[in-house]
Amino acid sequence: MIWNKLIWIFIFVCFLLIIFDKCLGWFDFSTWFVCKESMVSREEAAQDDFHQLNLVYNTNGGFPSDGHGPEVYVNNNVKNQWSEDVVKDFLRVQAKQNPDVIFDMDMIQFQATQREAEELIHTGMWPWSQRTQYIYTDAISRTSFSKKGILKSMNHDRTIYNEHAILKMIALNDKEGQFLIQGARVESSDNSSENQSSGRGTYGINSGLVGNTNDLIQCNRGRLERVHNVGNDGITGAQVNQISNVDYYQLPTLVNGFKFIKEPCNPCVALNAPANYTCPFSLDKQGQKQPSFAWETLWGLPPSSIPLLPFGFPYWIN
Repeated sequence: MIWNKLIWIFIFVCFLLIIFDKCLGWFDFSTWFVCKESMVSREEAAQDDFHQLNLVYNTNGGFPSDGHGPEVYVNNNVKNQWSEDVVKDFLRVQAKQNPDVIFDMDMIQFQATQREAEELIHTGMWPWSQRTQYIYTDAISRTSFSKKGILKSMNHDRTIYNEHAILKMIALNDKEGQFLIQGARVESSDNSSENQSSGRGTYGINSGLVGNTNDLIQCNRGRLERVHNVGNDGITGAQVNQISNVDYYQLPTLVNGFKFIKEPCNPCVALNAPANYTCPFSLDKQGQKQPSFAWETLWGLPPSSIPLLPFGFPYWIN
């Protein structure tokens, strides 16, 4: 009976010694157990894991499949090809400061040069021009999404977004960007009550619960099209649309406030991949006739004055 107790005590003590060795390295049990120390810092672990990555080149545009992994995918066909060392250093830095963000290396190399990436590697932040910082400050001051101070928010976003990326994000949320993404409602070519009531009765329209459905001018795969509602299906109730192409010369007469800044052109090219910023236009929204600040920069137009905010604005946000 005593021997049984002693055996169990001996097993328990050995178990404790193994746990202490695993966590604190007190004893040398490495010949008995193969495991990693749990006290390795997060940054050291991320760096060690990165050194095990294989840098694979692929000129066919597809993902490598040689059976080795994990791998860093690099495409030789991108516009601003970075060197191997810069790609590795960029991913190492981002693995430390933004471990939860996934970076599309093909897209980033389209947007940013190697010199910009090297500055991020050395300083931890993308280089933004003073103009871009003013545009960002103006955009953040007008949004209700951010709950951080402007400087704090900008310093954080500069660790993630290069200058071209942040300008595009701001631009797509401005009035011109919303027009390109969502389109604009214009007066329907057929607003007869018979057309509006087809398939869905008259009560909704006559009572004001359902408004007249105007046509939609929108970009679709690089071209302008007009979506005309011809009513609802009498059996399923599904909306039935008639789609036709639109000549971009007609935009100023179709969309209220639309104006070409230079010659008539196809504004949808700004949504191409990569984007084509050769068709500047303006929209008169709430008395603002000039293009948004971000679009001015992307289109290469003369910069207009940006109203500066008071120092420390907003005062109630940390």
